[in-house]
Amino acid sequence: MGLLAPAEGINYNFILGMYSFFLALGALFAGLEFGMGVEAVKGFYLVFAPFVPAFMWCTVVRSAWLSEKAKTD
Repeated sequence: MGLLAPAEGINYNFILGMYSFFLALGALFAGLEFGMGVEAVKGFYLVFAPFVPAFMWCTVVRSAWLSEKAKTD
């Protein structure tokens, strides 16, 4: 099993959805800080920075997962 090979029994749609949600939350905090100048959320967007590469990784793995799933259906 490689780094980009989907694992058995994992729903990558759910994982990608969770990564998308937290990326949107980080974008909201960045928008509040830089766009609206809200001091209460200063730097909070940095907490969500690791979701960017995780989201990209999951899109690749989900693509492979969907192609495997289509072959079996």
